[in-house]
Amino acid sequence: MGCPRHPRERRRARPRRRRHVGTDLRRRGDAARARVEGAARPARHRRRHRRGGAVPRVRRCRLRDRPEPRGRRRGHGIAHRPSAAARCGRLGRSPRVTAALLLTGGPDHAHDFPSSSRALAGVLRDAGFEVTVVDHPDQLVGHLLPGAVDLLVVNALRWRMLPDRYAPWRDEWAYRTAPATSEAITSFVAGGGGLLASHTASICFDDWPEWGDVLGGSWQWDVSSHPPVGPVEAHTASERAARHPVLRGLPSTLALDDEVYGDLALRPGVEVLMTARRTPDDAEQPVVWAYRYGEGRVVYDGFGHDAASIRHPQHAALLRQAAAWVTEEDT
Repeated sequence: MGCPRHPRERRRARPRRRRHVGTDLRRRGDAARARVEGAARPARHRRRHRRGGAVPRVRRCRLRDRPEPRGRRRGHGIAHRPSAAARCGRLGRSPRVTAALLLTGGPDHAHDFPSSSRALAGVLRDAGFEVTVVDHPDQLVGHLLPGAVDLLVVNALRWRMLPDRYAPWRDEWAYRTAPATSEAITSFVAGGGGLLASHTASICFDDWPEWGDVLGGSWQWDVSSHPPVGPVEAHTASERAARHPVLRGLPSTLALDDEVYGDLALRPGVEVLMTARRTPDDAEQPVVWAYRYGEGRVVYDGFGHDAASIRHPQHAALLRQAAAWVTEEDT
């Protein structure tokens, strides 16, 4: 005797053989059509139950009748919309990269420019910028080409160094602005490029008076001054300044260790965003401002003496928002 069949298997009728009807065949040049009857399909081997019988028949159900996985509800899941960068990558396109050119360099007796520029470049890269660093102003000429750069960042101290106290560094770091360099900077910003200037940028290019017109302000020798590095508290200058995109969403007070440059020569049209005092008895000095030169946007950040100041969370957020604003197109 063979193995006993499953009870349901005994009630199943033997499958009937069906004859397969072939498809119509077309032959080139022959308009006649013939119906071809194929041979009967061979019966499929029935799977056996592990006890020896056939597998019991399972009730068919539609897809929507199946139970939902635990933790999910159809129609109520969180639909995540991919970012623009992800959608572009999925379609085989790459999103446009915002290019920043960072000018660094200067005497190291008071500022560690390699360290602070690395910190500043890191903040910009976190904001999505592709950063190129140059260490001499004349190198800007070959980079500030139409469509090649969106943002010019100046974290440098390059000037003639005329006072006698700078004599030890004069041979290496003294700089006179080349006409091609000043023309490249002016054309870039006036043509719609963004300018983000940090700390000592207001001292640069002392033989080029128009630099103050581009930046919105400049250092005045024998007038401007700053105390040693120490605790500083900067405050939002006004309610209007608090709504500016550079400061929007940030606390109204910025406390950090840095220097306060005072008595700078500001140009008309500058919008002061933050102020601070050099000493408790001092008047409020503008330390962060926004400005427009031609078609370009400018932000000057008077802080940034060292890498620790630049990496300060609130200061880094201010720098990211400033870089975003100066590179934003007018609508």
